[in-house]
Amino acid sequence: MRHAFLSLLLVTPALAGTPQIAACVDTPASIPDDAASSVEITLDLGPANALVVQAVQLDLSIEHPWVGDLHAALTAPDGTVVTILNRPGLANPPGFDFPGPHGCGGDNINAIFTDAATTDAQSNCSLTALPVLSGPLRPAQALAAFDGVPASGVWTLTITDLGSTDAGTFLAACMRIDTRAACAADLAAPYGVLNFFDVAAFMTAFNASEPVADFADPKGVWNFFDVAAFLLEFNKGCF
Repeated sequence: MRHAFLSLLLVTPALAGTPQIAACVDTPASIPDDAASSVEITLDLGPANALVVQAVQLDLSIEHPWVGDLHAALTAPDGTVVTILNRPGLANPPGFDFPGPHGCGGDNINAIFTDAATTDAQSNCSLTALPVLSGPLRPAQALAAFDGVPASGVWTLTITDLGSTDAGTFLAACMRIDTRAACAADLAAPYGVLNFFDVAAFMTAFNASEPVADFADPKGVWNFFDVAAFLLEFNKGCF
């Protein structure tokens, strides 16, 4: 199971954007049965900087004989919380639980949670697949809720077993965050400081008609108005 998870990480394409920061944990931890307590996994994205979240991807591996028992939530350093998984297959929609009244009864999770996925984690339950939840999955709540929050610091993944009888084990998690500067004109390192390097980065992107230099309407056209809008943002400074 753990070897499969590592292989999954190797073939997962990077999210668009730069720079990307990541943190991984692969120390197994027991998940107590029937909400006796939760397992909290900390993912340290490093010291404070001027970067904010642009996109989040969470790779998660759990060994559990009845994934319909599980609830998982990710908390950002600023306290923003997104529910990744909420008892898949249970009451979705009400009265049509799959495959039964206790939700998805399949074994194990080895999945990539991303807003870009087309398959919904909450309703994707198989009677034969192992692991039952695998590949790219759309989380219970959109990870886009993290857009613009500080990227660095300690993130917390909380996993809870809300059903009786079956216990499980957290195996591994890896979080990847695409970031952007907190202010629009901050296009080059060191982030949080506007200087000649940001101007040079803008001019390079402008001359190459890159989206990052498309500061003004009409979008898709790079002209004087984009230069003027960039200079206006540059003069505002970062805060």
